[in-house]
Amino acid sequence: MRRVKRNILMVALLVILTFTGCSSDKMASAFISSTSVQAKEAEDPMGTSTIGGCTVGTAEKYVAKQLNLTVNGSGYEAYHDALVAAQILLPTELTDTSISITKAELALLAARTMAYKGEEENTDLSETIVSDKRISDLAKMEEPYKSSAVWVFGEGVMVGSSNGKYSQSRKFKPTDTVTAGAMKSVVLRALGTKDRKTMSPDGQLTRTTNLPKNYKKYSYILASFPNKFYDQRFQYQYSVYRYEPKSLVDYVNPVDVEKYKKKYNLTVPSEEVVDLWAEKIKQNLTYRLNFNYKEFDNDWSNGLRNTYYKSYTDYDKYITQDIEDYVKAATENKVIIKSDKIVVEPSTLYSDGSYWYFRCYLRFKITSATRIYKRSTGKQSDIIYANDSIALDDFTKGVWLDGYFDIAVGTSTVNDDGSTYAVFRDYLANWKKPNLSKYKGQEIWCIY
Repeated sequence: MRRVKRNILMVALLVILTFTGCSSDKMASAFISSTSVQAKEAEDPMGTSTIGGCTVGTAEKYVAKQLNLTVNGSGYEAYHDALVAAQILLPTELTDTSISITKAELALLAARTMAYKGEEENTDLSETIVSDKRISDLAKMEEPYKSSAVWVFGEGVMVGSSNGKYSQSRKFKPTDTVTAGAMKSVVLRALGTKDRKTMSPDGQLTRTTNLPKNYKKYSYILASFPNKFYDQRFQYQYSVYRYEPKSLVDYVNPVDVEKYKKKYNLTVPSEEVVDLWAEKIKQNLTYRLNFNYKEFDNDWSNGLRNTYYKSYTDYDKYITQDIEDYVKAATENKVIIKSDKIVVEPSTLYSDGSYWYFRCYLRFKITSATRIYKRSTGKQSDIIYANDSIALDDFTKGVWLDGYFDIAVGTSTVNDDGSTYAVFRDYLANWKKPNLSKYKGQEIWCIY
């Protein structure tokens, strides 16, 4: 991981601001709201906004005392000057000690404290947080607050508040004020790793309590995903084997992916291709769960086709024709379907021995269809496209439907670097427990 120290930039910034007369407080005015307004509603105790404000001066005094800085004087200005002398703040930053401190300002103070103590930023993680938009309101911040928020977020010092279930981002609420208690918690986290929240390698908040039954099969459990998301069975658990299946041979759980790669000296799946695969699946589901017979054009067909594997054989012709057949049937049936949420979570990557699967959460609605088919008809894929099949118990028009579905990518290319992988198994199904009675008298195994 590439890491850099923040404080090496301080002297250069001080020189620049001194000669230009640029005020960091003025720079922040575009997004730091007046702190005379009433504090926001109470939040969780993780450095977020609560009723009652802590002043900038109180925060600066607390940091200076925690760092045992030399303070010449007793007023709040003296503590601010001490932070400037230690090159934690610039002379123009956080100068009004009488106003309530915002989350963005506290993030700046926390990040500078971390740099002062010699902590180095994981810049790979910071780049991921920005590129994957883990902080949903990051665009509301300007520098130096934006980069500070990213750093403290990635280190679990300030993790904001939830955007709801199945969300892969959190909101920072940069203009909200904080209490003295919340400020102290943030500063103490900044000073050491104790009590910091644990973040995933791709910048999502994890949890270690109230875990799902299957938690040992995953590298970590995300805070915004409920237990039932993780406890749903993997595809290989619906299979019946003629021999005893073995881990790392017949299947690979999410927690064992790196172990599997090491065992067979593989480079795929790498972190980069996993992200590409997840995005390919998300594109696939976006097309399939957003069809309008009134507005259809070839861009929809071509876009959907490009999410499936291309082998340059008769399989390609079959997929293309299958999509055309769907469009014809869906248009005749006046199908309109739209999605509300499509979440593909990379940390759920696992294998059934043939393909790599991702667990997805989907929420969608069939708003129009002349005919609605029951599962038993085998014709639900005339409403939602699938190369494999749609087999849903609840298939009702006009209501929001949701569920967890495992979609697979694969390739037929030998020694592939991961770039040719695309959607290979696209079932949307409520899988049933295997019927083992038909194997009576036979030696079989099932991991269900």
